[in-house]
Amino acid sequence: MDSDVKNGANLLDRLIKDIVTETETFDIEAFIPLLQKHIKRTKPYIRQLLVGWIAVLNAVPDIHMLDYLPEFLEGLFAMISDNNREIKQAADNVLAEFLKEIKDAEIIEFTSMVKILIQQCHSKDRDTRLLAMIWTTEFILLGGTRLVDMYSGLLASVFHNVSDADSEIRYYTKNCNTELTLLVRRTTSQSFDLQPILHILLTEMSNDAIPSRLTALHWMHMLHNKDAGVLNAFIHDDVLPVLLKTISDAADEVVLLNLQVLARIASDAVQFHRILHALVVLFYRDRGLLETRGALVVRKLCVLLDPRSVYTTLASILRYKQKKSIIASEGHSVLNRSNDDDDGNSSSNHSNNNDDEVFLHKKRSRAN
Repeated sequence: MDSDVKNGANLLDRLIKDIVTETETFDIEAFIPLLQKHIKRTKPYIRQLLVGWIAVLNAVPDIHMLDYLPEFLEGLFAMISDNNREIKQAADNVLAEFLKEIKDAEIIEFTSMVKILIQQCHSKDRDTRLLAMIWTTEFILLGGTRLVDMYSGLLASVFHNVSDADSEIRYYTKNCNTELTLLVRRTTSQSFDLQPILHILLTEMSNDAIPSRLTALHWMHMLHNKDAGVLNAFIHDDVLPVLLKTISDAADEVVLLNLQVLARIASDAVQFHRILHALVVLFYRDRGLLETRGALVVRKLCVLLDPRSVYTTLASILRYKQKKSIIASEGHSVLNRSNDDDDGNSSSNHSNNNDDEVFLHKKRSRAN
């Protein structure tokens, strides 16, 4: 753009802003669609113009820009990743002012803005993710159980950043995870669907990053402690196979926390026998794991649970399996003997048939 044209446009822009701030008849309803139309454009001059207008209009007492924030919040967050420092700083200042107003507001439309924040938490830009996590934490505190339909989306945002290479992002993500954990804990189990949350947790158990696996285990422990009956419905088919697999995890801290989760689930009598039986089967099939982790598993479970019950139940399971093994072995021997007898009878019959043929042959010879 020609410098003279640009200077003229800036002058006109200032004049219009002065008029708008002094008039009481500015049509904000007509302005917002124009803002929406251009807010996602990336040209520096357009971005400077728009963020300037948002800041000016937000400062006008009779214009409530906060009511329209969901319409252009995504565009403001997009400016945080702008290479132009002035644009980036201006957008950050405007967002900080809006967040301050949100904290003081009596009525806020959380749903649409939280959906935007969840998207921004997955941004490739470091500063955008950081700011999104800060906003998300504040929204969890402000929105509370009104965010119940977005618990799984919020949890996915936490896991996207909990193992981030940037220490500042990890710090704010940890804060966000703490607040989300507390929120879910005090929400009645009937109010939200556990399955999408559990799906995220079980998926993260395969994450290469140790903090992600540890966070998932902490969540499972909390959920079982919150409402064992609800989580138990998913133990057999979904949770237990993953926890058994995690016993062979390379990280000791993951294994130890995993055993705490198993012990927590095993506090239920039915699950207690199911888990110990599954462990016996696991070690029977993987003798290497039995040698490396078997003693640790039994010792830890005895510390976390009643040791007498652990040993007597394991002994009972082992006796039963030994008995089955003996029966199977004896059955195999009986079958082998039966096959040998059949082979003997077949040979005997074959011999008798040959003897009959020889006898008949000799009888025919004498008759001739």
